[in-house]
Amino acid sequence: MKRFVLTLALASACMFSTAKDSLMASAYGPVVSDLLAAFHAEEDVCSLTTYQHDVCFVASPSGASALAEALTDVVELYGPAELRTGTWRSANGVWAVELTFGTGAYGSVELFLTELEAGSVRGVFIFHEPR
Repeated sequence: MKRFVLTLALASACMFSTAKDSLMASAYGPVVSDLLAAFHAEEDVCSLTTYQHDVCFVASPSGASALAEALTDVVELYGPAELRTGTWRSANGVWAVELTFGTGAYGSVELFLTELEAGSVRGVFIFHEPR
């Protein structure tokens, strides 16, 4: 029984590190790194991981609108690589936008932002592999 629990724990840890690795090893890895730097964000544990490929962060002090402006600046830097943003969506205090290179041959990344309290934003990047 102990071996089973240990194996399960190791498999879970590997799954989550692989998830982040797949995003950071994708074409979107440099974009996510640049956005984290532009957001002055610190990576955080993804407590409710529902997707396989995600990176969570907290940006403080900041607001969702400031992060949206920083996102626009970073996306402009990747203009020659045809990085595009979709339309911003919002519901129940969560703002979301999709980032795609060109026709989507490299998949896409969704960015979700939630203001936790005044001056603090929690976000997650979710990588969707190409279909």
